[in-house]
Amino acid sequence: MGLDMYLFKRKKFRENDPEFNELAADKRKEVCYWRKANEIRGWFVEHTGLKEDDNCRYIELNKELLEELRDDCLFVLENKDRAYEVIPTTSGFFFGSTEYNEGYFEDLRYTLRKVDEILDTTDFDTEVIEYTDWW
Repeated sequence: MGLDMYLFKRKKFRENDPEFNELAADKRKEVCYWRKANEIRGWFVEHTGLKEDDNCRYIELNKELLEELRDDCLFVLENKDRAYEVIPTTSGFFFGSTEYNEGYFEDLRYTLRKVDEILDTTDFDTEVIEYTDWW
């Protein structure tokens, strides 16, 4: 058991589009996966409608929000002594370590790589990025 977090990509819903139906929403492609990266979950709680006790809820992310996550990760990686101010760790029963150690900073480097990749390969006019977690 533990905190598993995902970003998925899917086609954007367009009203009256014959190619899109309720089943199409289930055709999500996983584009990012984290394990026990509680600081990233905390960031999503702070910056989206996600609640601390939400579980298995899909949150749609826009390009600007992903750019903000990227910028915050980059800032912390360049200013490690300010990590607790920008992307603090969060505790939870299955959420893993709350230390600001190499594992924390590796989570941020991974997030930065994945978000850059998503920003480079996503057409935000026709595609949606969604966050969800399970714990």
